[in-house]
Amino acid sequence: MENKLNLRILTRQRTFVEEKVDEVYIPAKTGEIGVLPGHRPLLALLGIGILHFSKGGEKERIGICGGIAEVLNDEVKILVEEILNLEEKSEEEILKEIQEAEDILKISSGEEQERAKNQIKKCQTLLKLKR
Repeated sequence: MENKLNLRILTRQRTFVEEKVDEVYIPAKTGEIGVLPGHRPLLALLGIGILHFSKGGEKERIGICGGIAEVLNDEVKILVEEILNLEEKSEEEILKEIQEAEDILKISSGEEQERAKNQIKKCQTLLKLKR
């Protein structure tokens, strides 16, 4: 028996990753979930964070925002709302966006405040990936 997971990471537009891996760590809304071969069936809502997986000793990390994860019979399917693009912004631009979102947080409420919080989480995730 092969001791691997079949990982598929998909966006609305395309398949982003499709390969056999040793383990996957998923940033769920309720916290990080580690998945190894033989994991019980699982359905989880995704938060904003870093999804990482390893294969043959190599580790890969991807910044994601929202979606859903399904684990069933060593198949891990990740349907992602957004993949964060590291090349899009410099570290300086990201820090500026964090400051702007923090300023909005101070004077806003409701949906606008939630958007600002999510923007901060996205920017913090990008910074972690860049470092």
